[in-house]
Amino acid sequence: MIEQARDLEAMSQQLSVGVESEITIAMDHLCDPTLLYKPMKEFLKVNTTTSIQIIETSLSKTSEMVTDEEADIAIITLPVTNYPAQVFSLTTMIPVVSITHPLAAQDYVCIQDLAIHSQIVIRDLGRFSSTFDGKNVGWLKANQRITVDNFDHAFRATEQGLGFCRLPEHIIRKRYTEKLKIIKVEHNEKYQVPLHITLPKRSKTGLAARTFYEILLRETYAFEHK
Repeated sequence: MIEQARDLEAMSQQLSVGVESEITIAMDHLCDPTLLYKPMKEFLKVNTTTSIQIIETSLSKTSEMVTDEEADIAIITLPVTNYPAQVFSLTTMIPVVSITHPLAAQDYVCIQDLAIHSQIVIRDLGRFSSTFDGKNVGWLKANQRITVDNFDHAFRATEQGLGFCRLPEHIIRKRYTEKLKIIKVEHNEKYQVPLHITLPKRSKTGLAARTFYEILLRETYAFEHK
C-alpha cells in the first residue's frame, strides 16, 4: 500500500507540471527498432503517466511527420530543412535473393544482370508519393518492380523467389534464413543510410518528449563509444 501511494504521488507530481499523457515517435522504416527498447525502458521507469506511440514511416512520409509536427520525436534519414537534427545511427543495406532465384547461382552480379530481373522495392507512403515529389532511394532501373508497403512484405516476397531486394542488415541478421543468399553486386555490394533524430515541435516540445529525446541521444553516444 505504501508503494502504491508513492506511485500515485509520483503520477500526481508529473501531471501537475504538465507532463504529456502521450508522446508520438515517428521512426523511419530503415531504423533498427531495437535501438528504442532500452531507452524506452529507462524512460518508462520514471515517467509513469506517459504512454508512447511509435509510428513507422518511410521516405517522404517521414519528412511530413516532421514538417506537419505530427510527431514529438522523429528518427529520419536526411535532416529536414530548418529542423535541427542530431546523428542517431547508420543502417547498412544489403542485396539479397532467394536461393532458388537465378541470381543466386552467380558468384558475381553486374548491374546488367539486375536489370532483367524483378526488383522488390518499398512504397513511398507520403501523400505525394504518386507525383514527382515522391522520394526514391538506391538503384531502381530493373525492367520490372514489385512494390510493397514495408520490409516485412519485402522479406517474404524475396524469400519466395519473386525478385531481388536490398534489405537492412539488422533485418537480415535477426531473421536469418537459409532460404536467402546475399549477392555480390558490381560496384554496389552495400551502402549505408545515415539516420538522424529531431524534435519536430522544437520549442513547443513537452517535458516527457524532451526527456526521452535526451535518453535516446545518451544511449546512442554510449553505443558509438563502446
